[in-house]
Amino acid sequence: MNKWIGILLITLSSQAHSYQEKVGSTAIFAELLSWQLHEGSSENWAQAITPSGTQRNANLLKVPFDWNTGARVGIGRNTSYENLDVVFYYTWFQSTAFSQASVTSGGLYSPYLGNFYANNTNGANFGPNYRNASLQWKFLFNNLDLELGHKFKINPFLSLRPFVGLKGASIKQNINTIWKNPNPDTFFGILIPQNFTTATENLQNDFFGIGPSLGLNTVWYMFKNPQHAFNFFGDFSGALMWGHWKFKDQYKNNNNTTITVNVSNINGACSMARAVMGFEWNSYFSKANVKVRLAYEAQIWFDQVQYYNFNMGRLNNLMSLQGGVLGISLIF
Repeated sequence: MNKWIGILLITLSSQAHSYQEKVGSTAIFAELLSWQLHEGSSENWAQAITPSGTQRNANLLKVPFDWNTGARVGIGRNTSYENLDVVFYYTWFQSTAFSQASVTSGGLYSPYLGNFYANNTNGANFGPNYRNASLQWKFLFNNLDLELGHKFKINPFLSLRPFVGLKGASIKQNINTIWKNPNPDTFFGILIPQNFTTATENLQNDFFGIGPSLGLNTVWYMFKNPQHAFNFFGDFSGALMWGHWKFKDQYKNNNNTTITVNVSNINGACSMARAVMGFEWNSYFSKANVKVRLAYEAQIWFDQVQYYNFNMGRLNNLMSLQGGVLGISLIF
């Protein structure tokens, strides 16, 4: 039994090595990204709560992120050492979401910690609530990847490229809120107006991480002639990084009140997973090949949103990116 397994492995190995890409070839590529961001906790940037009575309704307000464009550029080299290839690429994406709300009765309540201490320094009550509020959530994503891989053509229909790599990422998030027309406080049935009319609260959830990655690229050959080829591909990878989270929470109102909430930074593990699936078209010329790819990509970053929330304490929510990828490569 072991003898036959050994013969099979030797056969596959010799077959795979016989189908390597041209040694010394270089590839440059660029991709246009059309992605949508999804954030844990973005469904609760404020609560609209009806006035006191026998029955009260509380509606959580969410901020939706629209589709936005990003870019990825990279370069690869097929080396002469054991037919290994090296790929380096950079990914950039940003998105900004907006939301606003108004109530004619009841109030808009903030889930953020700075507002809790406004006119409530001893923490014995709740912070003010408002008639009008708005939010702007800014997101900036920068990612660098270095991969070392080896392509094996298993048979005329399938090739595999396992790889190991190094991933570095910077993810900056700014949550900027504006609160207007605060409702008066009630003291033994007496309404006491607030001593300000507008307030802002700005939060930051900034992340930097670096660590090893591991993945597998697959290509399924569907059609080929001397000038063209049409394939289906699927790329799957993950990374486990050392991560550093930095936070900031500052509240201000127009009565010269500033409240800064000191939230401890976090150093710890961060994991992510990525999958890309789509189709590619290759055109072969005398001195170069041109490859066009159209795909769907999804990335999940676990434990990414970790700022402190008054309602739920320290958050531990994921962030995800998903959408279309249109790419072109020049191989020479």
